Amino acid sequence: MTNIHVPPSAMRNGGLAEHSYSEWHVVLPPEYKVEWLFQPSAWAHVNTRINKFDVIRCTREDFDFDFEVVVTEKMHSGLEVLPYPRFDGETGTSALKEVAEIAREAKVKVIPLAVDKKPVVRVDFLRATGHRMIGLDGYEETGFESKAAAEKAMHAYVDKHKLAWPEENAEPEPEAEPAKAEDAAPKPTSKLGKSPLVKQPKKHQQAAI
Repeated sequence: MTNIHVPPSAMRNGGLAEHSYSEWHVVLPPEYKVEWLFQPSAWAHVNTRINKFDVIRCTREDFDFDFEVVVTEKMHSGLEVLPYPRFDGETGTSALKEVAEIAREAKVKVIPLAVDKKPVVRVDFLRATGHRMIGLDGYEETGFESKAAAEKAMHAYVDKHKLAWPEENAEPEPEAEPAKAEDAAPKPTSKLGKSPLVKQPKKHQQAAI
Protein backbone atom coordinates (compact mmCIF):
# COMPACT_ATOMS: atom_id res chain seq x y z
CA MET A 1 0.00 0.00 0.00
CA THR A 2 1.27 3.46 -0.89
CA ASN A 3 2.40 5.55 2.08
CA ILE A 4 -0.18 8.35 2.40
CA HIS A 5 1.50 10.14 5.31
CA VAL A 6 2.60 13.71 4.70
CA PRO A 7 6.39 13.87 5.30
CA PRO A 8 7.26 16.25 8.16
CA SER A 9 10.00 17.72 5.95
CA ALA A 10 7.29 18.84 3.49
CA MET A 11 5.60 21.09 6.03
CA ARG A 12 6.38 24.77 5.63
CA ASN A 13 6.05 27.03 8.64
CA GLY A 14 5.13 30.60 7.73
CA GLY A 15 6.90 31.75 10.88
CA LEU A 16 10.25 30.55 9.56
CA ALA A 17 11.55 32.59 6.65
CA GLU A 18 13.48 29.71 5.10
CA HIS A 19 10.37 27.50 5.01
CA SER A 20 7.72 30.05 4.12
CA TYR A 21 6.27 31.38 0.89
CA SER A 22 5.31 34.98 0.23
CA GLU A 23 2.16 36.53 -1.15
CA TRP A 24 2.45 39.49 -3.48
CA HIS A 25 0.03 41.91 -5.11
CA VAL A 26 0.77 43.62 -8.42
CA VAL A 27 -1.50 46.34 -9.89
CA LEU A 28 -1.16 46.69 -13.65
CA PRO A 29 -2.20 49.51 -16.04
CA PRO A 30 -5.42 49.26 -18.12
CA GLU A 31 -3.51 48.48 -21.33
CA TYR A 32 -1.83 45.41 -19.81
CA LYS A 33 -2.87 42.12 -21.46
CA VAL A 34 -3.45 39.09 -19.30
CA GLU A 35 -1.47 36.74 -21.56
CA TRP A 36 1.70 38.75 -20.94
CA LEU A 37 1.75 37.49 -17.35
CA PHE A 38 2.51 33.97 -18.56
CA GLN A 39 5.62 35.01 -20.46
CA PRO A 40 8.66 34.48 -18.17
CA SER A 41 10.30 37.71 -19.36
CA ALA A 42 7.38 39.74 -17.96
CA TRP A 43 8.82 39.12 -14.49
CA ALA A 44 12.48 39.74 -15.38
CA HIS A 45 12.71 42.95 -13.34
CA VAL A 46 11.25 41.49 -10.13
CA ASN A 47 12.39 37.85 -10.14
CA THR A 48 15.18 38.55 -7.64
CA ARG A 49 12.54 39.33 -4.97
CA ILE A 50 10.19 36.47 -5.78
CA ASN A 51 10.78 32.76 -5.17
CA LYS A 52 9.34 29.46 -6.27
CA PHE A 53 5.98 28.66 -4.60
CA ASP A 54 5.21 32.35 -4.02
CA VAL A 55 1.65 33.43 -4.82
CA ILE A 56 1.01 36.66 -6.72
CA ARG A 57 -2.32 38.43 -6.98
CA CYS A 58 -2.52 40.14 -10.37
CA THR A 59 -5.02 43.02 -10.66
CA ARG A 60 -5.57 45.36 -13.57
CA GLU A 61 -6.53 48.90 -12.54
CA ASP A 62 -9.89 48.68 -14.32
CA PHE A 63 -10.50 45.21 -12.78
CA ASP A 64 -10.75 43.62 -16.20
CA PHE A 65 -8.91 40.75 -14.47
CA ASP A 66 -8.08 40.04 -10.85
CA PHE A 67 -6.70 36.58 -10.06
CA GLU A 68 -3.74 34.78 -8.52
CA VAL A 69 -0.79 32.89 -9.97
CA VAL A 70 1.76 30.61 -8.31
CA VAL A 71 5.44 30.65 -9.21
CA THR A 72 6.43 27.22 -10.52
CA GLU A 73 9.97 28.05 -11.63
CA LYS A 74 12.45 30.84 -11.01
CA MET A 75 14.95 31.56 -13.80
CA HIS A 76 17.57 34.18 -14.54
CA SER A 77 15.37 35.52 -17.37
CA GLY A 78 12.18 35.70 -15.32
CA LEU A 79 9.49 33.49 -13.74
CA GLU A 80 7.18 30.74 -14.85
CA VAL A 81 3.72 31.09 -13.31
CA LEU A 82 0.44 29.22 -13.47
CA PRO A 83 -3.11 30.16 -12.37
CA TYR A 84 -3.79 29.41 -8.71
CA PRO A 85 -5.49 27.40 -7.24
CA ARG A 86 -5.16 24.49 -9.62
CA PHE A 87 -5.81 20.75 -9.60
CA ASP A 88 -5.48 18.11 -12.32
CA GLY A 89 -5.42 20.69 -15.09
CA GLU A 90 -8.37 22.64 -13.70
CA THR A 91 -7.97 26.11 -12.21
CA GLY A 92 -9.93 28.50 -10.03
CA THR A 93 -13.46 27.45 -9.03
CA SER A 94 -13.29 24.31 -11.19
CA ALA A 95 -10.20 23.15 -9.31
CA LEU A 96 -11.88 23.72 -5.94
CA LYS A 97 -14.94 21.73 -7.08
CA GLU A 98 -12.72 18.85 -8.20
CA VAL A 99 -10.93 18.76 -4.84
CA ALA A 100 -14.22 19.00 -2.93
CA GLU A 101 -15.64 16.04 -4.88
CA ILE A 102 -12.57 13.92 -4.15
CA ALA A 103 -12.76 14.84 -0.46
CA ARG A 104 -16.44 13.84 -0.37
CA GLU A 105 -15.75 10.46 -2.00
CA ALA A 106 -12.75 9.80 0.24
CA LYS A 107 -14.67 10.40 3.45
CA VAL A 108 -15.08 7.17 5.41
CA LYS A 109 -18.52 6.21 6.70
CA VAL A 110 -18.66 4.29 9.98
CA ILE A 111 -20.90 1.24 9.86
CA PRO A 112 -23.89 1.77 12.20
CA LEU A 113 -24.88 -0.69 14.92
CA ALA A 114 -28.08 -2.71 14.80
CA VAL A 115 -30.47 -3.14 17.73
CA ASP A 116 -28.37 -6.08 18.96
CA LYS A 117 -25.36 -3.71 19.24
CA LYS A 118 -23.56 -5.50 16.42
CA PRO A 119 -22.51 -3.88 13.11
CA VAL A 120 -25.26 -3.82 10.50
CA VAL A 121 -22.80 -5.19 7.94
CA ARG A 122 -22.30 -8.81 8.92
CA VAL A 123 -22.33 -12.46 7.93
CA ASP A 124 -24.96 -14.80 9.32
CA PHE A 125 -26.57 -18.18 8.59
CA LEU A 126 -30.17 -19.13 7.86
CA ARG A 127 -31.39 -22.62 7.07
CA ALA A 128 -33.36 -21.26 4.12
CA THR A 129 -30.49 -19.35 2.50
CA GLY A 130 -27.35 -20.73 4.11
CA HIS A 131 -24.51 -18.26 4.66
CA ARG A 132 -25.33 -14.72 3.64
CA MET A 133 -23.74 -11.27 3.74
CA ILE A 134 -25.86 -8.35 4.94
CA GLY A 135 -25.02 -4.79 3.90
CA LEU A 136 -26.55 -1.36 4.44
CA ASP A 137 -30.11 -0.34 3.59
CA GLY A 138 -31.41 -3.89 3.31
CA TYR A 139 -28.73 -5.06 0.88
CA GLU A 140 -27.77 -8.74 1.09
CA GLU A 141 -25.99 -11.44 -0.86
CA THR A 142 -26.80 -15.14 -0.51
CA GLY A 143 -25.75 -18.49 -1.96
CA PHE A 144 -22.28 -18.72 -0.43
CA GLU A 145 -20.86 -22.20 -0.07
CA SER A 146 -19.05 -21.37 3.15
CA LYS A 147 -18.78 -18.76 5.85
CA ALA A 148 -15.30 -17.86 4.60
CA ALA A 149 -16.71 -17.03 1.16
CA ALA A 150 -19.38 -14.82 2.73
CA GLU A 151 -16.79 -12.99 4.85
CA LYS A 152 -14.65 -12.40 1.77
CA ALA A 153 -17.64 -10.79 0.07
CA MET A 154 -18.29 -8.70 3.19
CA HIS A 155 -14.76 -7.28 3.21
CA ALA A 156 -15.00 -6.51 -0.51
CA TYR A 157 -18.30 -4.71 0.15
CA VAL A 158 -16.75 -2.65 2.97
CA ASP A 159 -13.77 -1.64 0.80
CA LYS A 160 -15.94 -0.78 -2.21
CA HIS A 161 -18.20 1.54 -0.22
CA LYS A 162 -15.33 3.02 1.88
CA LEU A 163 -16.85 1.87 5.16
CA ALA A 164 -15.13 1.61 8.54
CA TRP A 165 -15.97 -0.70 11.40
CA PRO A 166 -17.31 0.97 14.56
CA GLU A 167 -15.38 1.06 17.81
CA GLU A 168 -12.09 2.39 16.46
CA ASN A 169 -12.56 0.59 13.13
CA ALA A 170 -12.17 -2.81 14.76
CA GLU A 171 -13.59 -5.63 12.68
CA PRO A 172 -16.28 -7.70 14.37
CA GLU A 173 -15.26 -10.95 15.96
CA PRO A 174 -16.12 -13.94 13.76
CA GLU A 175 -19.36 -15.60 14.76
CA ALA A 176 -19.42 -19.28 15.58
CA GLU A 177 -20.62 -21.71 12.93
CA PRO A 178 -24.20 -22.92 13.46
CA ALA A 179 -24.34 -25.87 15.84
CA LYS A 180 -24.91 -29.33 14.38
CA ALA A 181 -27.84 -31.41 15.53
CA GLU A 182 -25.69 -33.81 17.53
CA ASP A 183 -23.86 -30.91 19.18
CA ALA A 184 -27.14 -29.29 20.20
CA ALA A 185 -28.23 -32.37 22.17
CA PRO A 186 -28.08 -31.98 25.99
CA LYS A 187 -24.91 -33.20 27.69
CA PRO A 188 -25.24 -36.34 29.79
CA THR A 189 -25.36 -35.53 33.47
CA SER A 190 -23.32 -37.14 36.22
CA LYS A 191 -24.68 -39.62 38.72
CA LEU A 192 -25.40 -36.71 41.05
CA GLY A 193 -27.81 -35.28 38.52
CA LYS A 194 -25.71 -32.18 37.86
CA SER A 195 -23.96 -31.10 34.67
CA PRO A 196 -20.20 -31.68 34.82
CA LEU A 197 -18.24 -28.60 35.78
CA VAL A 198 -16.06 -27.00 33.12
CA LYS A 199 -13.03 -25.11 34.30
CA GLN A 200 -12.99 -21.63 32.71
CA PRO A 201 -9.60 -20.35 31.50
CA LYS A 202 -8.26 -17.41 33.42
CA LYS A 203 -8.51 -14.04 31.72
CA HIS A 204 -5.31 -12.06 31.52
CA GLN A 205 -5.51 -8.31 31.25
CA GLN A 206 -2.69 -6.72 29.26
CA ALA A 207 -1.30 -3.58 30.79
CA ALA A 208 -1.48 -0.46 28.67
CA ILE A 209 1.86 0.54 27.17
